[in-house]
Amino acid sequence: MANKEVSEMALYDVVEPSGMTVGEIITSFRQAKDRRLQLQKLADLTCANVDFVKELLLTHGVKPVEMPRARRKKEPPENFRGGVDEAPPIPAQNPETEQPDGVPKDPLEDPVLDAIRALVRRRDALASELARLDARLQTLRLALGVKGGPHDES
Repeated sequence: MANKEVSEMALYDVVEPSGMTVGEIITSFRQAKDRRLQLQKLADLTCANVDFVKELLLTHGVKPVEMPRARRKKEPPENFRGGVDEAPPIPAQNPETEQPDGVPKDPLEDPVLDAIRALVRRRDALASELARLDARLQTLRLALGVKGGPHDES
């Protein structure tokens, strides 16, 4: 870093050890997508702290509104008890079912099982209808004397 104070530095002065001029530092800062990260990178390049780079930028025309603001420290949620080794809370019992929430008392009354049973009945009915239609087709073929077809095995 040059021995000059920030207020004495001109835009063409080189900030050691980065070899960047003050103008290049300002341009790099203004073109950055993430200015907070760029401030830290510029501080690392110049072997200075972030406050020095901020002062350099503010002294040489960067407006305070262009500077990243300090982030608020997030408060943990109310129910946060710290530690990752804690067991999750046990769900409350539903007094109607005497089992954890969402599980019916009688598993045979489960709506999903009812839907599956209905689909199985429908499949069986369709298979029965297909067998009946196949038999009817064979009867018609024999009556008409037509041989062959997609369902014939001979």
